[in-house]
Amino acid sequence: MQNLLTKIFEFHSPKITTSNIIKHFTKNVKGANALKEFFFFLEKATDDFGIAHFPVKEFADFSIFLTSNGNNDLRKSATLLLCSMYKYLGEPLKRFLSEIKEVTMGEINEEFAKISVIAKDDAQSLKAKIAVKGQALQD
Repeated sequence: MQNLLTKIFEFHSPKITTSNIIKHFTKNVKGANALKEFFFFLEKATDDFGIAHFPVKEFADFSIFLTSNGNNDLRKSATLLLCSMYKYLGEPLKRFLSEIKEVTMGEINEEFAKISVIAKDDAQSLKAKIAVKGQALQD
């Protein structure tokens, strides 16, 4: 499944594709394993394609949605995705996270403190590992 999604991201917009998948997942998917796997895929895809190709607000909202879930694995997965985003965005990401409960945000901040934020002028670290082609170039 991850290979299929990666190919779709390459030839279409990762932003639009991800937004549609997130809408579907928040309304229809209740299985913890499916959600957890999707989070792991998004974390990897963020590193592969670069954060610029993804909907930051939707990622944050999706993560917020799952940080209040009773399943510990889902909360950890949401935190991992937020950490992946924080690596690229740094402190500005926090303005999207105001709805997270204070205790949970404290735990997330502890994880953020362990991350070295990539400098905006570090072109090599910011360069996407997988190029986006096709329709995505027109977005």
